[in-house]
Amino acid sequence: MEEILFSIIIPIYNIKKYLKKCVESVLCQSYDNYEVLLIDDGSTDGSGEECDKYKKIYSQIKVIHKKNEGLSAARNTGVEKSEGEYIIFLDGDDYWNDNHALDKIYKSVMETHAEIIAFQGYDISELSGVKTRISNNYTEKMREKIYDGQHYLKTVLTGRENFYWYAWLYAIRRSYWEENGFFFNERTRVFEDVELMYFVLLKCAQIKVTDFTFYHYRTKRDGSLTTVHDIGFIEDILKVAEKILKQAEKSTEKEFRKIVQNHFAHNYYLCCIFANDLKKDDYKIIKKKLEEKMWMAEYTYEGRDFLLKLLIHIVGVNVVVKLLGLRKRIKEEKKWKNTRDLTL
Repeated sequence: MEEILFSIIIPIYNIKKYLKKCVESVLCQSYDNYEVLLIDDGSTDGSGEECDKYKKIYSQIKVIHKKNEGLSAARNTGVEKSEGEYIIFLDGDDYWNDNHALDKIYKSVMETHAEIIAFQGYDISELSGVKTRISNNYTEKMREKIYDGQHYLKTVLTGRENFYWYAWLYAIRRSYWEENGFFFNERTRVFEDVELMYFVLLKCAQIKVTDFTFYHYRTKRDGSLTTVHDIGFIEDILKVAEKILKQAEKSTEKEFRKIVQNHFAHNYYLCCIFANDLKKDDYKIIKKKLEEKMWMAEYTYEGRDFLLKLLIHIVGVNVVVKLLGLRKRIKEEKKWKNTRDLTL
């Protein structure tokens, strides 16, 4: 029997309305040497029953029902139960829009045998319907080339505050994953991809960058954790950024170290923005944490954040948080006005 090449791991929690499009975007693939693992994370909306229906019809599908423990635990379970040579993650409310996606990845695997195949996609706002390409700063010179992890990160993070750390933008060789003992931190509610994928990418000897664009990521969906900026969300961002900033400090390659630190220092300023969404008591707690972790801002070496770093030294964290909150409100009001004008 031919060994399974791809394991598609799909965590599912109360996304019944999206499940059909997600699962069938894999089942329609032209390349068929794969398995699909549907990890029902204690759904209560009938998603689990829908998974069982697919299992009865399609031999490639495995269904695992478990108690609700969160996205990271569901992904870890999927990896543990999977058998493919390469692992690919797909969130249950997202989908692929290319019937030949796996065939394209297969060809890259056969050509390079790289530990990681990097691809691209789009994010789609559920509120506005706007579709934005996720390119991760891949220039024409990068595409179809192979990089080691440090060179890859150095290239994609240079001059860039934002980067898509999503695990579902990569096909990852199982042996590489297991040899390094990678797993998603089940205590981190958000930014679990950032915390893990930084190290997955950094340690990799061969990352093949492709121009395949097929992943469709739904944003601003009701019930999505990333739409809720509560105190736990902000604490997780700070915790993950702090961990990576301290790890980067150990790097002996000065240029790489500064690029990584400048990138992750940006998360400190994101938390300053998100703090404006908190209730009064929670705001006091986060404000204190931001003051305690002002050292994170010291790793800002360039870009727009450099001005914020200077302002923090002059007027303090609280004033900068308020200024960023005012800027956010002005931008939102302008966006709302533009949307209203278009509908009149």
